[in-house]
Amino acid sequence: MIQKFLKSFILFIIPLVLILVTSDMLYKRIPNDYSYKSEYILEHGSDIQILALGSSHAYRGVDPSCFSKNCFNAAMVSQSIDYDYLLLENYLDELSNLDYVLVPISYFSLTRSFDESKENWRKYQYHHFTKIKLPRINERYSMKAIFSIAVNGLRTSCSRLVNFYIKGKDPVLCDELGWGAWP
Repeated sequence: MIQKFLKSFILFIIPLVLILVTSDMLYKRIPNDYSYKSEYILEHGSDIQILALGSSHAYRGVDPSCFSKNCFNAAMVSQSIDYDYLLLENYLDELSNLDYVLVPISYFSLTRSFDESKENWRKYQYHHFTKIKLPRINERYSMKAIFSIAVNGLRTSCSRLVNFYIKGKDPVLCDELGWGAWP
């Protein structure tokens, strides 16, 4: 009886695991602002002379095209100063011609981090879609740390998969220099 149950259970679980793994692989290939900015810095880091970091205030407020030097906006919504440091530390080797780093300071950027807010899901975006190593991702068996589709929930993840692979919508919201212009 137990062998029959285990066989049925395994036959039931295998397709679900295959769907989960395949969906996650496809989801990780969908470009987003995190992956775009990471890839841009890796490819064009030596051209960047000014790097803007910070939260949404910089993401939407620092337009790199307004600078006379080559500027790139690596700011993200809710990005705290500790993540600014991790980004700068991780990409410093690629930023060989960096002259200036803009770090706008807001009241929350000095006192809060993702771990302490409702925005803590964003740390997994950095974990899955950038090349930085995050010290706080130590939840070895957390579904969010293992599967990128678990970060935003099933509905949002399925919607992103459909919008990108079926409808052909570009999910990158920032412009080519990382600026998050208002839509």
